[in-house]
Amino acid sequence: MGFRKQPPKKLMNIIANSTIQSLILSRNQFEIISKESFPKMVNLQLIDLRKVSCILVDPMAFTPEMFPNLRFLLLSGNSLPGIHGTHLSNQLMLLDLSDNRGHANNPVYYEIDRYTFTESKNLQVLNLAFNGIRAIFNYTFTGLENLKILSMENGTLYHIGADSFKATKHLEILNLANNPLTANQNLTSSQFDGLDELKILILENCGIKQFNEDDNFFEMMPNLTHLVLRNNQLYYITAEILKPLKVLQFLDLSENLLMSWWKPIFLSSGVKPNRLYLTNNKISHFSLSMIQDIGYLLEASKGDIVIDLMNNIFVCDCNSMFTTYRWLQANATKALKQYIFSSKFQCTSPDLWEDRRVSEYLISVKSLHCLMYEKISNVMVLVWTAPSLVTISLVLFIIAIVYKFRMYIRYWMFIAKVALGRNLKKKQVKTDGGKTYKYDAFVSYCNEDREFVHEMISQLESKPPFLKLCVYERDFEIGSFISEAVLNSINESKYVILIISNSFAKSQWCRWETQLAEYHRIFLEDGTTYDPLVLIRIGEIQNKYLTTTLKYLLKTKIYHSWDQRNEEEFWKKLRDVIIKK
Repeated sequence: MGFRKQPPKKLMNIIANSTIQSLILSRNQFEIISKESFPKMVNLQLIDLRKVSCILVDPMAFTPEMFPNLRFLLLSGNSLPGIHGTHLSNQLMLLDLSDNRGHANNPVYYEIDRYTFTESKNLQVLNLAFNGIRAIFNYTFTGLENLKILSMENGTLYHIGADSFKATKHLEILNLANNPLTANQNLTSSQFDGLDELKILILENCGIKQFNEDDNFFEMMPNLTHLVLRNNQLYYITAEILKPLKVLQFLDLSENLLMSWWKPIFLSSGVKPNRLYLTNNKISHFSLSMIQDIGYLLEASKGDIVIDLMNNIFVCDCNSMFTTYRWLQANATKALKQYIFSSKFQCTSPDLWEDRRVSEYLISVKSLHCLMYEKISNVMVLVWTAPSLVTISLVLFIIAIVYKFRMYIRYWMFIAKVALGRNLKKKQVKTDGGKTYKYDAFVSYCNEDREFVHEMISQLESKPPFLKLCVYERDFEIGSFISEAVLNSINESKYVILIISNSFAKSQWCRWETQLAEYHRIFLEDGTTYDPLVLIRIGEIQNKYLTTTLKYLLKTKIYHSWDQRNEEEFWKKLRDVIIKK
């Protein structure tokens, strides 16, 4: 049945006066342990109060005055809500406070006061596993300067504050397994600052997906010899992450999502663990980097090494293994060949090789005609890629041609658009008996001749018979495409006036308008008896700027030459041409 409420005083007094060093009171029922629960016990070194349904420990229950030689205090498996006050005294070397979560239907969170461990300078082992700790901060472990072992496994630990371990400068073993450490934050170097003497770090099942090379917390642990990263969500690990761990001997990466890596990890980092566990990952084949890393570790270990690759997803076919086989035959050391060909890890596919050893497949590669398979594969790759390369090259060539001749292509696209409406125009002319134009003339000119055009507008629009000219500065709709506006204006004008000067001949847009006007004149006649093209020449034009169309027009058509000495006569002649029916 066990003791209830309090330890029996008579029995405790007898033990206090004896030479007994260990007192085991586990699985009794002491809900409250007060300072009167025990007499002074000079010889006692260990008290076991595990699973006694304790919910409260008096801060003065285990003082050095009452237990001067107490070294080990076990309080696990109770329902303590935390550690409050300074009841943990300087004489303790081991304190077990694990599994104080309460009952399943009434769980409790575990709280640690700021000054709890200030009088615990001799404490070397602290077990806080299986408690609902949630968070630790830079004051949590203040006073534990000689602590060697700290366990917070299954501590429901979400948050590690900056400098949380700075007070534990002699810590050698840290167990943080089964905590959701990365649920709300990434692991950073500031969280693990002060762990210069740490040798063993356990981060099993902490939800870790990747490490940050820019803030590598392993730089805080230069003396780490054992690292457990089992059962996380790591897809890869890089040489930069492991580089600070020069004395690492044991590395467990089992039960992650690691795939065959393409850059050497151990060879590049200089890390040489003699125990490497990669079981239950997603490794499907041996990349060249993997083989180089394995060879490097075998050579560094001098034979005393374990590299465990069991329960991966090795694909045993020519595509995955033939390159590995050829490299092994040409470059592998004796130790590497012995490791590979005597290994026990197995193939998972194809069905023919399922559950058979990878080494068995590699030994039989010669008889599987993989060399012929590789040649056929290369031919098939060429067959599949050649048309694609040709197509891509052709597309790039067409794009280059279109870009180079984009102005000409744009011109012929508009010409084609105009040509499509030719028959419709002729039908409309026959039906309507004539065409009504919006403008008397469309004026094509370059900016350098703007003053001349302004004078033309003044002479032709301000004096009888008050002609209406189309000039782009005034009459083009804002926001419309220039090419569309030019085309529409030519179609809506009775005449097209070309102001031909040296600047006009240089302008690419003016050349384009000239070609469009000439095409309109020759091919899109609407039954009228007059020539809609009117040429005005201003000054001398250098022959090198004249296009074929301009040369042809200046040689075959009568044009008006601007003469400042006879302005009135010039404007009269131009006006007579435009009003002619």
